[in-house]
Parts: sequence; structure tokens; C-alpha cells
Amino acid sequence: MKSSYSDFEAVGFSLTAFTAWVLADSTIKLVGHSNLPASEVVGFLGFFMVVFLLLHGWWRNKVSLLWPIWPKRQFVRSCLDLINCLCVVVAIRHLP
Repeated sequence: MKSSYSDFEAVGFSLTAFTAWVLADSTIKLVGHSNLPASEVVGFLGFFMVVFLLLHGWWRNKVSLLWPIWPKRQFVRSCLDLINCLCVVVAIRHLP
């Protein structure tokens, strides 16, 4: 693992992260206006995220690194994220 990254790598990572955030935000806004229940919207988003993380870990032969170091803390964080995502989908549905 490299201890430092070049400026080019840092800019590339920043652009990639921002693009991913915009795509995720646009997707949740688009799906938020559908007739699906909020739990199904969040479930589909979570399912596809798990699939992409597993594929990424499998490709790099590091699937075992996906297991959290502190599972209890990760569970609490996941529950809070689930509540946040449900609130976002419900809030988007109430926008004009």
C-alpha cells in the first residue's frame, strides 16, 4: 500500500467520488418519485451496493476485508444510515 499519492491521483479520486455522489443523488431523486414503497427503494439501493462491493472485493481478491473490524459499531451505523435513507426517500416524495 502506498503511503502517499500524487496530485493527479488525488484529483482523479476527487472527481470520481463527486461523480459517484451526483449519480447516487440523481438516482435516489428519480426513484423517489416512483410508486414503490420507501423500504423497497432503500432495499434495492442497498442490494446493488452490496453486489458492487462484493464484485470489487472479488476482483481485487480482498473480499475478507469487507468484514467490519467492530461489527456492533458497524451495525449501529448501518441502522442510522437506513433511517437516513428512508427519511430521504420519504422527504423526496413530499417535494412539489
